Amino acid sequence: MKTLLAAALLVLACTAQAQDNLALKGYDPVAYFTEKKPVPGKPEFTARHEGATYRFASAANRDAFAAAPGKYAPQYGGYCAFGMASGYKAPIEPNPCAAAGRATSRGS
Repeated sequence: MKTLLAAALLVLACTAQAQDNLALKGYDPVAYFTEKKPVPGKPEFTARHEGATYRFASAANRDAFAAAPGKYAPQYGGYCAFGMASGYKAPIEPNPCAAAGRATSRGS
């Protein structure tokens, strides 16, 4: 029964991620490199890449992403690296500080 419940929750999480197609839960992927921390993106600065919508903290970050998306886009399709290595797609936690206090893996 627990396995069935876990599978249902995983499907719901993946479906929710697929429905809105908002990558990294709205965090700016460029800021991980330039600010060395997660920074929420703003709805007015967006770009699309491989079917996902990315948000950015500034137009400069959006433009940097547009020039080299492979440099900034998350690996494994934006899913948790541990989950992918284990054979399933699990949503990531874009804020590593939030994940540090839990017994969970965070995405790359």
